[in-house]
Amino acid sequence: MPALHALVYVSTADHPLSAPEIDHLLERARARNEVEGVTGVLLYSRGNFMQFIEGSAAGMATVYAAITADPLHHGIIELLNEPRASREFSDWAMAFRSVDALGVEYTNVNEALLSDKLKQPTTAFSPARVLLSGFWHRAQGL
Repeated sequence: MPALHALVYVSTADHPLSAPEIDHLLERARARNEVEGVTGVLLYSRGNFMQFIEGSAAGMATVYAAITADPLHHGIIELLNEPRASREFSDWAMAFRSVDALGVEYTNVNEALLSDKLKQPTTAFSPARVLLSGFWHRAQGL
């Protein structure tokens, strides 16, 4: 089994994304991630993204190249890039959660599972989960 790697980055949307644009983005990401064996979660709030992806080095390189070339966002900042012992989001080619500027959440089929992953850390969370949780709770104004 190839060694796992994880990456967390933040970026800024080129413009406020509509629901159809988000759906198209997720459709492309999920298809690409499935082919490359990459899993993860994408958070979107008030024009900002935070994404966590995990997979083999080769799969991650392909997916991250597509991410950095995507004109829908700019100002990509890597917050974490490290080897992993196991996956955090093994069941999802790309889970997604969003809150718009008015606080309206974009629904997700796996909402309960994702909510558990984004809860405020009370025990030892991985650095990636701490970053994701912090981003999400700030987006909600908590």
